[in-house]
Amino acid sequence: MLKYKTIGKRQFHLLKQGEMFAALVKNISPGEVTIKFDSGELYTARTNVQTDARIGEKSVFLVKENDFEGRIVLEILKNDPERISFDMRV
Repeated sequence: MLKYKTIGKRQFHLLKQGEMFAALVKNISPGEVTIKFDSGELYTARTNVQTDARIGEKSVFLVKENDFEGRIVLEILKNDPERISFDMRV
């Protein structure tokens, strides 16, 4: 069972490596993905991978890196062993 946080956009920037959070995939377009936090706030991030996540699907994200200067690298956790990486840059 995954243990993840319920966060808003402000807490998102403070997450440390290894922490997880849940968010709704709001939109996917070439080169970017928009997620919606439980607080209702939206965040659009650049991505250089094609994701198989679906719009309207709640996903759990794992923080792989956070340099606390605007660069956060995430992985979307799936039920299967495949993981998809997102490079979140402000």
